[in-house]
Formats: sequence, C-alpha cells, structure tokens
Amino acid sequence: MITEYVVENGSVYKVEREGGCLLSKSFFCPEIQLHVTSLKSGVRAGEAMPVTVELRSWKNTPLSDAAVLTVQVDLEGENPVVLNLDMVNGKAEFDFVAEAAGKYRVFVQAQNTVSEPMSFEVEVS
Repeated sequence: MITEYVVENGSVYKVEREGGCLLSKSFFCPEIQLHVTSLKSGVRAGEAMPVTVELRSWKNTPLSDAAVLTVQVDLEGENPVVLNLDMVNGKAEFDFVAEAAGKYRVFVQAQNTVSEPMSFEVEVS
C-alpha cells in the first residue's frame, strides 16, 4: 500500500492507494497551523505572561506569511477582551496580564488564512 498526503484548498488529506486503485482519502489536518508558546502556564494577578503565536505549515515549518491575529480572552461572568495583532514574518507576540484571579480561556485565530483556531487556559492566582 502507498500512502501520500495531498494539499487541497487549505486542507491536507491522507490518500492510500494499492495497485493503482484508490483505497481511501481522509482529512488529515489543516495546511496552516498555529503554534502557541509561553514559558508559564499560570501567573499572579498583575504579572505579565509573554505569549508567542507562530504560523507553521502542516509539516511544522515556520511560515513568513502576513496575517492578522485575533486574540480573545474570556473569564466567566465578564465581557471578553478582543485584540487584533499584525503578524510579522508569521509571528505575533503579546503579554497576557490579568488583574483578577481566575481561570481564563484565551482563543487565538489567524484571519485570512485557512487554519484552525487554538485555545488555552491560564490560571491566575
């Protein structure tokens, strides 16, 4: 059996063939992915937590694409905070700072790209 990966319209598909016949074609992953990194998973109220978001190919190669990154921070019972950042050379950086304790959910999405949004939680004490 031969397995190959095909990119179509921003999605990567896994294709399996045998003897020249197509056996299966299934969604594998988006062509562009967001990678979020931070040195911390929790902070104290008022403390800055640096966050880096990078655009990467499905093969984990950094991309230098320009995009707008939308960051939304939610805390239950509060209005969400939304920030738009210009990605430069496929990268955006911001500091997460919360003035109140709680468990925050941070959503990030690159606009004008075919990529899945990501989310992560930050525990603020």
